Amino acid sequence: DALRAVAPETPLFDTDEVTRLQSVGGASAEWIAHTFDTQYVTESRFDHASVERVGRYGQADPIDSRSLGHYEQLDHYQRDHYATTYHPVRLLTDHAIDTHRRIDLDRLVVHYIPPHRPLVGAAIHEDRPLTDIEANPWAYIQRTRDRAPVWEAYLDTLRWVLPEVELLAENVDGTVAVTADHGEALGDHVYGHHVGSFHPKIRIVLWVTFDATDTGSYSPNLDDWKADIASRDNALEALGYL
Repeated sequence: DALRAVAPETPLFDTDEVTRLQSVGGASAEWIAHTFDTQYVTESRFDHASVERVGRYGQADPIDSRSLGHYEQLDHYQRDHYATTYHPVRLLTDHAIDTHRRIDLDRLVVHYIPPHRPLVGAAIHEDRPLTDIEANPWAYIQRTRDRAPVWEAYLDTLRWVLPEVELLAENVDGTVAVTADHGEALGDHVYGHHVGSFHPKIRIVLWVTFDATDTGSYSPNLDDWKADIASRDNALEALGYL
């Protein structure tokens, strides 16, 4: 429903092409445990303990990132505050394009975190701190029963990340599938999402496929990212944090 709402605003999707399927998980760890024997580029932390618990209770074999054909964990580029520093969606796009061009892969899964909570899209666009609604959307709905501002913040965050998907699609070859590991329940007896949930708002996710061609229109420079990370680490070390 969220992608259908914003699809007319981007050339990447036709609203009629947005279909749905049932996810294999109610949260990222559950989805990972039931999904991966492929290549994975993510800005999310790969939580082995959570994956093993989900594997045990969800009747899936626990996985180890070392068993994947290729795995990159990019949460080492942390942001001090979602609304005042650079959220690493472009970092993820750059690594995905670079990986696609360097390594011969059968499949590549690129896991963008937005529009996951906190709902940062409008705050980053307007260069301001997060509101309470954006930082704690489910608590806000529980307190007020008002879903409307949370829904708008969710759509704003989806709008913010979709240009990255468009850039990625212009710089890879093959069939692209756009989907999600889980949805969100905006107060329909459940708030947010959690492992083991079969709530349809959480388990029914978008599914869009289209053919993509690497136009070569964009060349990621990972050296710039490494320099930024080194500069940040040097600053933190000087302040006694490392």
